[in-house]
Amino acid sequence: MSTLTSNIQQVKASPGCVTIYVQYKDGYPRSDAFVLWRNTTEWQPFGVTNESGIAIRCDYLAPGVYQASAWYPDLGTKFGEDTPFTVNTTGDGSATITADYEITPPEITILSPENTTYSTTSIDLNYTIYDFSAIDWTGYSLDGAANVTITGNTTLTGLSYDSHNIIVYANDTYGNMGSSDRVYFTVKRQYTLTIQTTTGGTTDPSPGDYQYTEGTVVTVTAIPSSGYEFDYWILDSVTKTKNPIDVTMDANHTITAYFAAIEYILTIETTTGGTTDPAPGTYTHPEGASVVVTAIPDSGYEFDYWKLDGTTRTENPIDVLMDSDHTLTAYFSESIHDIAITNITFSNPNPSIKETIHIYVTVENRGNFTEVFDLSVNYTRIIDPLINTTTITLEPGEVMTINFTWTPDLFGRYEIKAYTSEIPGDVNKADNTKTTYIYASSSSGHGGAGRWALLL
Repeated sequence: MSTLTSNIQQVKASPGCVTIYVQYKDGYPRSDAFVLWRNTTEWQPFGVTNESGIAIRCDYLAPGVYQASAWYPDLGTKFGEDTPFTVNTTGDGSATITADYEITPPEITILSPENTTYSTTSIDLNYTIYDFSAIDWTGYSLDGAANVTITGNTTLTGLSYDSHNIIVYANDTYGNMGSSDRVYFTVKRQYTLTIQTTTGGTTDPSPGDYQYTEGTVVTVTAIPSSGYEFDYWILDSVTKTKNPIDVTMDANHTITAYFAAIEYILTIETTTGGTTDPAPGTYTHPEGASVVVTAIPDSGYEFDYWKLDGTTRTENPIDVLMDSDHTLTAYFSESIHDIAITNITFSNPNPSIKETIHIYVTVENRGNFTEVFDLSVNYTRIIDPLINTTTITLEPGEVMTINFTWTPDLFGRYEIKAYTSEIPGDVNKADNTKTTYIYASSSSGHGGAGRWALLL
């Protein structure tokens, strides 16, 4: 309960002054009241109260006991009871005359409803009343309608879905009418929003049932899991694609977030000469998948290399990580086995008897396979003695010159023949043998070392 603040001004009486206060029961000052005083004689005029309810008389009153009375609004209407007061030896004294009734209206505060929105049509009406006297009547007015009498806190029922306002009134036993501040509030329907998802993600708010007041705009965000992406919404059977989405609660709604696995396309191609496993074609794979592709050459062909999005790769099989769309092409080439002796030279094309010379035989791998074979060199006059044989390995396209050492022991014309062993599938065996001639003299020769011999 609050306390009424009076307008009484506290006045300190000067020596020899008598101060009379006139007020209501609630402490409210009474101005313009006629004040009388007496001791044992008849009533004498004292003065009229000012706006603070105070009358002061500073002419000397003999020490003793006196009585004061107040009259309002005229000398025919007494205000309060006669009140005794004492004047001391310096002439000071004071008294307070209080009426047994008040003029302050009741102070009313509404606790419920509050200035807010409600989703129910029944709302408690709770309030407090402060007054100096008993309350004789209480009521309220809803939306400006006629007052409804109540005897205490109650419940407002059957409220419409609309905006409302209410005031509570109270009247005390002295006829003082008070009223509360007007409270504004709204009653709106409440609707349910049901949020659902498919596999691959969640939502914010998370899936579930939620209650919202009519007119509320609810923002729902789809959150895909790793490897998934948001696809679309179904809002009450209607497809929506915006994310996040705003749902206005004007009815019950059901919204479902649909997610889809992130997928990429792998296109597999080949050149002539082979196939792949999986076979050439277009395939869809989830994000992050590792796809193994094997190149399988046809008979007479071999796998050469891959082109993965334009980048050359040579491993087979190959792993393709599906982090985007990819195009993979297997390149095959025709199988070729072909070795050839392309040259024979001597460190000295005209050696003397017993002079050791070097025979240089150049061989080439003209195919596309690594070949391992024997290379031999013979010399002959009447028979074909073997000078030496060596085993060599040539990578595709590689050229190598082999050094053979030989010493002729007779003078005359020699045939020098170089030849290889046979390799499987050699497409040109005619160039696997080379023959040339050299003349050994009985004395030191004059030919320069490293000259080319005649090839036949």
